[in-house]
Amino acid sequence: MARDARYIDNELEKAEERLLKRLQVNQNRKAESFEIECSLDSNGKILEMSSQSLRLLQFVSSEMIGMNLEVFISETDLTKWKKIWIQVLDGNAVIHTEFSHNLKYEGITVLRWSFFMDEDRIIHCKAKDETAFLKNILDALLLSKEINKIQNLLQRLKS
Repeated sequence: MARDARYIDNELEKAEERLLKRLQVNQNRKAESFEIECSLDSNGKILEMSSQSLRLLQFVSSEMIGMNLEVFISETDLTKWKKIWIQVLDGNAVIHTEFSHNLKYEGITVLRWSFFMDEDRIIHCKAKDETAFLKNILDALLLSKEINKIQNLLQRLKS
């Protein structure tokens, strides 16, 4: 019984260490993450695109300029994009939303976008990578559940 309790204590310590390590990795990723900055015309055509588009979407900014931002949004989010675009063109507020994007070579990423339109009807936008952040939150939640199970088992063994 005492041997089982020591084993469980040891497993709990390992799980807590993994959680701390994942949280540190998440903080480092947040510090290293880039934001895309861009501007669009009132038709959604990209006028300017920052170089971070290569890192986040696998497209060089010069490839994107002149194309409609809609081209880079995943089909699953196109209906949402059209609704958001109407709100952006109303120009009354900053609009925040997430869109899934197909990467140039493979995969999908989720970016959190902010849009606002200035008095010249130029839409300014920023996007942050949410994929890694959301994955780290999920990993931390799963690890927390693992820690709770170990703690409950330990309490039952000690009783």
